[in-house]
Amino acid sequence: HFLSGGHNDWVRDVAWRPNAGIPANTIASCAEDGTVVIWTQAWVGQPWSRRDKWELNAAAWQVSWSITGSILAVSTSSNEVLLYKETLDNTWEHVEMMGELD
Repeated sequence: HFLSGGHNDWVRDVAWRPNAGIPANTIASCAEDGTVVIWTQAWVGQPWSRRDKWELNAAAWQVSWSITGSILAVSTSSNEVLLYKETLDNTWEHVEMMGELD
């Protein structure tokens, strides 16, 4: 069960971010309503909170982290894969979009 402020339709996928020794936990979730949410937990046993939320132009079907946890790939119902990268100030930026012809 996710906290409020996340998704308004079926959750399609959830992916746990590799933490590479960092004590914080992070997961990404995506939904049929086109939302992608980044959830964080500062320490094990602490409450989860919504860190970021993106609204896409298509249903979000799957999320997958890079092995280092610094890039998140999101596949959509419009046959695109969107890549997001975490910046040094802990924000996320859209860095790439790949479609059927790429």
